[in-house]
Amino acid sequence: MTDEQLEAGIEAITAMLAARDPGGAAQVIDAVPEPVALPAPRRKAKRKVRKSERDVGHVGTADESGNS
Repeated sequence: MTDEQLEAGIEAITAMLAARDPGGAAQVIDAVPEPVALPAPRRKAKRKVRKSERDVGHVGTADESGNS
């Protein structure tokens, strides 16, 4: 495109924009949103304790168990 064609296109677009009804097609909604209840937070699943861990109980080092 030549410079003259570009300038003519810009002028045509500018004229179309100026001829539009500014805000004529716009619709304003006058409303207040209603509060929305959020779902309850999920609880983190507890880790299942193995039967072997349950039977053994606390296993610590010699310092923790009191045996020196």
